[in-house]
Amino acid sequence: SVVGPKPQPLAIALRIAVPWDRANIRHEWSLRLLDEDSRPFSVGDKEIEVKGHFEAGRPAGLRAGTPLGVALAINITALPIPGGRSYTFALSINDEQRPEWRVGFFVKPKPQST
Repeated sequence: SVVGPKPQPLAIALRIAVPWDRANIRHEWSLRLLDEDSRPFSVGDKEIEVKGHFEAGRPAGLRAGTPLGVALAINITALPIPGGRSYTFALSINDEQRPEWRVGFFVKPKPQST
């Protein structure tokens, strides 16, 4: 929840519960880095966003109605993120977003020189 102030690699681990009726369908996901004002954060002119897809298949013998779990691990290279501010990673699945699909963190400010 607190990083920095020097740039460092970050990682996000996700466990997605796929409803029974959404199995065997390709799902698109996107993870975007947002600033304190919920605007996309950019390094230079490039927004920080990771995209991908997943599909959860129903294994034989699974009880009807059982949600299926999908695990994702996303590694993000060290980024020059300004300190003294909060940021949020926001997940979107099939263009749907929910408040519980966000995780925030704070970047420590650089120490004052004496």
